[in-house]
Amino acid sequence: MPSSLAQVQRGAALCLDLKANNVVLLDLDKVSNATDFFLIASGTSDTHVRAIAEHVVDQLKKEGVRPHHVEGMAQG
Repeated sequence: MPSSLAQVQRGAALCLDLKANNVVLLDLDKVSNATDFFLIASGTSDTHVRAIAEHVVDQLKKEGVRPHHVEGMAQG
C-alpha cells in the first residue's frame, strides 16, 4: 500500500488529468489529529467538478485506494 503522501499526490495528479484548476494539497499532519492531508481542486462548472471527483475516486479505487471522505461531489 502506498504511503498517505503518495496516495494524495496521485489524487492531485489525477485531478490535473482532467484539467482541474487551483489544485492544492494541504499537509495537515502536524496541525490536525483529524486528517493528514486535504486535497482541494476546482473546475469550470459543476459538471467539470463532478467529472474530476469521479475520475479521482474511480482511478484510485482501481489502484486499491479508497478515499476516506469526499466532500461536495453531488453538488459539484
